[in-house]
Amino acid sequence: MLCFISYNSMFISSAFASIKNSDYKSDFYDNDAWQNNRDNKFITAGDSVAANHSIRSQSVKSYLARIALAAKNYTPQLREALSTYDAANADVKQAEGQRYPQVDIGVQSSPVQFGSGARVDKQNMTNGLSVNMKTPVFDWGYNSKTIKSKSYTAEAANANYQAQYEDSSYQVCSLLSELAKQKSIYNLSQSFVIRMQKLVAMIGDISKVDSGRVSELTQAQARLLQAEASRDSAESKMRDAEISLQKLTGISSYDDLPSSALWDLHLDHPDDLLKDVMHHPSVVQAENQALAELESAKAVKASDLPKLEWVVTKTVPINKGAYEEAWQTYLNVSWGIFRGGSANAAEEAAALRAQAAAEKISEQSISLTSKVRSGIHNVKSMLDQSRQYHQLVIETDKVRKDFFEQWRQLNTRSLLDVLTAESDHYNNQVNEVSTRFSAYTNIFSSYSNAGKLNAWLGIN
Repeated sequence: MLCFISYNSMFISSAFASIKNSDYKSDFYDNDAWQNNRDNKFITAGDSVAANHSIRSQSVKSYLARIALAAKNYTPQLREALSTYDAANADVKQAEGQRYPQVDIGVQSSPVQFGSGARVDKQNMTNGLSVNMKTPVFDWGYNSKTIKSKSYTAEAANANYQAQYEDSSYQVCSLLSELAKQKSIYNLSQSFVIRMQKLVAMIGDISKVDSGRVSELTQAQARLLQAEASRDSAESKMRDAEISLQKLTGISSYDDLPSSALWDLHLDHPDDLLKDVMHHPSVVQAENQALAELESAKAVKASDLPKLEWVVTKTVPINKGAYEEAWQTYLNVSWGIFRGGSANAAEEAAALRAQAAAEKISEQSISLTSKVRSGIHNVKSMLDQSRQYHQLVIETDKVRKDFFEQWRQLNTRSLLDVLTAESDHYNNQVNEVSTRFSAYTNIFSSYSNAGKLNAWLGIN
């Protein structure tokens, strides 16, 4: 009996050693995509990055600019804003036309007399084609102020179009950053899945000769399921980003998106962005709206004052026997003396709208300045965090390999230690990618909130 037990133990040990000394070591990390490409994807300093700095960043910016232009030509929001600008320019022309003579033509039929009273001979009635021309002579600046108000409104509409364009480009860039991030996380997750699959296969072979290690197989399978869930989640988020991009650009495929996890983008002269805030299209729009409301208030006030017009009129008879009047010209003064308080109310409302529009300028500038400051801070902190995670990735890569060998060769580590080390390494990889692309998104946000994103991308 003792001999049988001894023989059985020797058999299990021999089989376990045979499995552990097999080819698992040689190919366990072969499909680790991040490890094989780490020097190309995650370098934060060094000659290779310096040599390719301008090419890499310029390539990314060129791609972002191309997709942003596609969105400009596709999205209906920008076309709507452009149509609004064209309509505002037409309003300016309509206001300018009020300065010129206004000619009206009318036709009057022969009148029919009825009821009591003296009758007028038909030959003394003048009816027919009438021509009436009115030319404004003096209106206290009503027309000029109206034209200025419409012009400022047109400038505000143009600024709104530029603001919509900046926002469209920001949405495109942030979604492309999200898509690239999820693609990188998907690749990392797929490599993690492959490692877990190999580990499960290894533990499965071991458990066949050592039933006491079945619990380890269960642990490995659970970790494999977690890895697959993470990979599927990244794939789902990739599809979401692609759908959102297609809505903005009409483009369904982004296979040519720069696949590197290091886009090498950075803020150029971040302090200057704070100065550029006052030139942001949203601020310019608010300024022009305030000026438009101010001129509108002046126009409303001028409309309550007397108006002087030059009038020229003539009626050409069309009935037989009627006499033809000569041309008549005269000056006409009109003044709305009483309007039930409506004129004063209109003037007050226009003045309050101008005041509200002026407050909008401060609101926009304060909000955008705060967003730019926050973006600049987030870029710096997130890039620092990504470098820290990069160092953690390097260290946890060594740890997971050491733990694996200590478990495989020496039995000084448990499988749980190996699985934990693998998970830590994977999580640090994901965190590095996530914080780096979050920094890129904040770069886009900083430029957009300063109104300089399209200029930074090289888009006119």
